[in-house]
Amino acid sequence: MPQSLTNNRIRRLFNLHKLLRDMNPHSATELAEELSKNDASINERIVKDDIAFLRELGADIPLANKHSGFKYKKPFSFVSAADGIDFEDGEDIFSHLEQLYNRFPRLEALKIDQLFFSVFRELRPKEKKLLSQVQFHEVEYSGFHLIGDFYRYIKQAKPIFVNYQPFGLTERNILFIPQLLREYNHRWFVIGTSQMRENPEIFALDRVISIKPAFSTHFPKKPIPNLSRLYKDILGVSLEGEGPYEILLRISKPRAEYIRTKKWHHSQRVLENKETSILFSWYLWPNRELKTKIMEFLPYIKEVQPPFLREWLTETLKESLDLLKGK
Repeated sequence: MPQSLTNNRIRRLFNLHKLLRDMNPHSATELAEELSKNDASINERIVKDDIAFLRELGADIPLANKHSGFKYKKPFSFVSAADGIDFEDGEDIFSHLEQLYNRFPRLEALKIDQLFFSVFRELRPKEKKLLSQVQFHEVEYSGFHLIGDFYRYIKQAKPIFVNYQPFGLTERNILFIPQLLREYNHRWFVIGTSQMRENPEIFALDRVISIKPAFSTHFPKKPIPNLSRLYKDILGVSLEGEGPYEILLRISKPRAEYIRTKKWHHSQRVLENKETSILFSWYLWPNRELKTKIMEFLPYIKEVQPPFLREWLTETLKESLDLLKGK
């Protein structure tokens, strides 16, 4: 790791990252000329040093020659760079990045990976490294590198084309305005408005093949819902049926304590806490993620409301029993 990481260099690294993100080859001379528009002291040697630094962060940048320039061989984001950094040395880097963003919040290059700072504040990587006796549930996720790109398009409120392939279905190319990034159960989703559906479109990032900008004239004028508000009443990402409703579950103890001490949702309340059971309340859409949570606590459920949810649970259990009996 370089010993000196000044604010000027951090700003330059973000601008270099922005140039390399287009996946096209650039010579050191071309990169130096572009970066010198903001800093006249930039030369090819400085550019090559910065490229070496990006490689240390995990960027796949092949060596260049007279026939080929520098480029990312595969997409790279500062959001995912944490996996390749020794935080014992690297925490200073992210402290610099955070300070620079706080001082220059409107700097476009920094907006690309602003999401990283909120993640970094929560993880406190230096403490994580020192606590070797504490294990984190780390899950490899193929869509993580797209978070920074989607976040940038959300901030710009621009339409994009998303090449998407659901499990077991053919690939689709969809015109889409991304509005919300949401994580649930170790998977990231982008939610927004498409020209194909009235309801919000939901894409799991691990199934996104590619994205590219579109012209605003491609997108027909239609009302854009406030998804941030809508999703406050949703567990997970699925938007199904009508809602939200007050959901009531009575769970027998001691199993109920797992729900009481690890809330499913911010709307969770305890209505009754009896010796043998707890009655919980949520204000939620009755979607598949909620239903999965409910099934997780069978056979400890003693009461379910509203009635349609109780009927769904009864019918699901009957179908499962018939299946097990070979009917």
